[in-house]
Amino acid sequence: MTGMRVLVISGASAEGNTSKQCRAFLSGLPSDWESESVSAGGLRIAHCEGCNACRNGKCRFDDDMCQIFESFDKADIIVFATPVRFNAPSSQIKTVMDRFQFLWNNPGAVAKKRRYMTFIGSAGRAIPDVRSLISAFRSFCLGFGGTWLEHHVFAGTDSSTAGMEEVARDYAVGLSETVIAMETSSADS
Repeated sequence: MTGMRVLVISGASAEGNTSKQCRAFLSGLPSDWESESVSAGGLRIAHCEGCNACRNGKCRFDDDMCQIFESFDKADIIVFATPVRFNAPSSQIKTVMDRFQFLWNNPGAVAKKRRYMTFIGSAGRAIPDVRSLISAFRSFCLGFGGTWLEHHVFAGTDSSTAGMEEVARDYAVGLSETVIAMETSSADS
């Protein structure tokens, strides 16, 4: 199977642990897969105000979120990347997720196809509570008809990041093998 497109949407600082994980994750993907990494912190994205103007087919904000919508439309696999902050995603990722209200109100704005979704993150605590992250990302995935994949959080980064990048690469290998198996299984059905 070839031709999978992976979109990583990062809500982390450029040199933080989550960004290092993103780079390692991308390096572990199959060489025939295309990938794109978008750093939400480097984009101009307004906060959704819940005005529902998007119900008429156009968001009232004309900003960099359009770039993320275009990339989302092309992607087969979407990976949100976030540091764990107070057991929740970063504010940059939450802003991006909230702005997807436009696509929720305009389901025809993106191609209907199978999309796999997951998240990777880094947490300072040795044993972080990531239930709220799982709930938020899984709800987002299911809300857009996606197929949820097992997430990965590298914990304990306040004390050590040893092995973090190797683990992220291994996670990418495992994730790609899972997707290939799922795609092969559905093609055989």
